[in-house]
Amino acid sequence: MTNNQKIYRDALLQCVSNNDIVSAIVRFNNHFSEKGSVIINAAHDLTIEEKNEVIREITLIGIG
Repeated sequence: MTNNQKIYRDALLQCVSNNDIVSAIVRFNNHFSEKGSVIINAAHDLTIEEKNEVIREITLIGIG
C-alpha cells in the first residue's frame, strides 16, 4: 500500500459509521473538501484501482 493510500484509508476510516463504506465515501467527499490539503492531494493522486484497493481492504478486514 502506498503512502497516499494510507492517508486516504485513515481519512476514510474517520468517516465510517455503522460499517457503511458507501456513506463513508460520501462523508469523506463532503468533509475533506479543502483544496490543497494533504488528504485531498493524496486522494486525487490515487487511481480508481488504488482507491478500490483501499475500500476493499476496509470492507474485508472490517471496520474498527
